[in-house]
Amino acid sequence: MRNFMIAVLTVTALPVYGQALVNLDFEEWKLFKGQLLFRDYEEPTGWTSGNGVIHVAPNTDALTSKSSDASSGSYCVQMTTRNIFGQIAAGTCYTGKFEINLSDPVKSAKLGIPYTDRPAVFAGMHRYAPVNNDSATLYCVLSKWDGSAQRRVTVGEARHVVYKSVPTWTPFSFPIEYGSSDAPDTITVVFAASAGGDLMKGEVGSTLWIDAVHIGAATSVAVTPETHGAVTVVDRIMSTQVSDHAMSTVTVYALDGRRLWQEDVNGPTLYLGGIPSGPVLIEIGLQSPDGSHVCHRLMTVLP
Repeated sequence: MRNFMIAVLTVTALPVYGQALVNLDFEEWKLFKGQLLFRDYEEPTGWTSGNGVIHVAPNTDALTSKSSDASSGSYCVQMTTRNIFGQIAAGTCYTGKFEINLSDPVKSAKLGIPYTDRPAVFAGMHRYAPVNNDSATLYCVLSKWDGSAQRRVTVGEARHVVYKSVPTWTPFSFPIEYGSSDAPDTITVVFAASAGGDLMKGEVGSTLWIDAVHIGAATSVAVTPETHGAVTVVDRIMSTQVSDHAMSTVTVYALDGRRLWQEDVNGPTLYLGGIPSGPVLIEIGLQSPDGSHVCHRLMTVLP
């Protein structure tokens, strides 16, 4: 059984057919019933994890679960690293498929679902509570099968490692960098509470929460870091911190690129009323005294 656990956590990057990106807000879940000493678990529809292993590990809690502590909506996905059969088992959520294969355990987990678009951004909301010096990983990889080389090659990717605690819901947004002009045939999206989980490394108890994932339009790509301090949003009141600049036009987008609200303004502050609560991308035009304009973009969560 020890060898089986090692195989479960070393996921193989193989394409899985008949699926598409769905349930990016993690609102829909499916229940998998356990029997006797094997506990029930849930998984978000359209996503999978290593939870299937707890149906061969008695009295074991799920690695990945539904949480009502969401950034928006009713639910988010929560991943926790645990010790199962004496091995580190990172909580994960990924696009792909999990089927227990006792005769060839390496084939139990496969990453990737069919996908042919070339999205510009990998974005969403996250929280992270690491134990000791653990780190989490979030990544999106577009790939294709190279028939000539008989291997899978990367078309584009966005990768990020979270090294520190993120105690409150915080947006992430990373451009997908392309090294090829080819169209992909597969997308692999992975979230893991311990970045070294595929090597059996991590800290028991490290927990990652993910919500409101967006993979798509360029409207969500160019985010000006809030550390620039040019614009702040507190309790829906947006203010410019640059004394000689006034806001001109403000546009608010959902993370899927839909424009929710736009207003022309002329002043240092604006109340963002009438916009649904949740994560948004805000584009702010700032006008200087000489009439020139600067555009700032930031991601935030409206209460």
